[in-house]
Amino acid sequence: MGLFSTSSRIGGIVAPLILILGEVWPSLPILIFGSFSIAAGCLCLLLPETKGKPLPSTARETKSLYRFVLRNSTSPLLHF
Repeated sequence: MGLFSTSSRIGGIVAPLILILGEVWPSLPILIFGSFSIAAGCLCLLLPETKGKPLPSTARETKSLYRFVLRNSTSPLLHF
């Protein structure tokens, strides 16, 4: 939660500065925001598929699911 809060605050500080870069090159803000959007879309491909699977409804179920995924995963991306 703290990481996301910090990221949003940094984004709020940097966003107006990126728009000022439009004076240097008018297409630069569009390229920066577009590249972040494309990167976020690509990162979504790493999310696990949940179609047809029941999602956890309590914190305890979420913790047990997290432990199960870590135990049965071969992907180094899932190990924090």
